[in-house]
Amino acid sequence: MNDDFNTPEVFAVIFDMVRQINTKFKHGGKFNPADLGMAKSYLDWMAKLGGILALFQEKPAEFLRNLDDVLLEKMKLKRADVDAIVNERQAARVAKDFARSDELRKVLTDKGISVNDLPNGVYWEVTK
Repeated sequence: MNDDFNTPEVFAVIFDMVRQINTKFKHGGKFNPADLGMAKSYLDWMAKLGGILALFQEKPAEFLRNLDDVLLEKMKLKRADVDAIVNERQAARVAKDFARSDELRKVLTDKGISVNDLPNGVYWEVTK
């Protein structure tokens, strides 16, 4: 049964699609209606395929937050501590203290945290 359903081929297609979508769409980016239509089609396809394979049952944001929490725990870090450093870095950026901001970004990077400055705020995640 390991190959009766062509499971390796299905996962290869899934990962190819994920790579293509991740290349096109970045967190916090601006998208036109055609991009949004493509993203909707992709999500519908993934939901249908995921339902068949019992995958993707959690909402993506919830899944990623839970994954980050697991990784933070393994790294012996607390979300509140990372949030505090990110907030301090953001305050330094607002105050135009870019040396301090860069210093705090390095602290986060050294801890395995990626920080993205977006037009609508700061987004961080555990580096994967």
